[in-house]
Amino acid sequence: MLKIDADVAMPLNYLKRCLKLGADLVGLGPFMLVKMEPFLKLLGGRWSEVPTDDAYIMMRFKAAELRIAPWPEELVLNKEGRGEAGGTTTGGARPACKPSRR
Repeated sequence: MLKIDADVAMPLNYLKRCLKLGADLVGLGPFMLVKMEPFLKLLGGRWSEVPTDDAYIMMRFKAAELRIAPWPEELVLNKEGRGEAGGTTTGGARPACKPSRR
């Protein structure tokens, strides 16, 4: 399942690159690619309705010792106030999660 904010732009081959990572969860926040099997098992197929839904889902996957990977380079966030420097973020923006290997 792909959860992506309206202000995110990605290259044409981006999803293919994310799938090649083989992770159960790729990304955090404005871009999340979630493998359906663990999503159904851990969350009953329902997206959390909490203010920090992305972090909640990531922590559930982490607690289950599933593989989590940051998004690959080249993701573009177009909204002001996003990203590491507090402004528009381009290329190399990554969530605050480290890849985990199972």
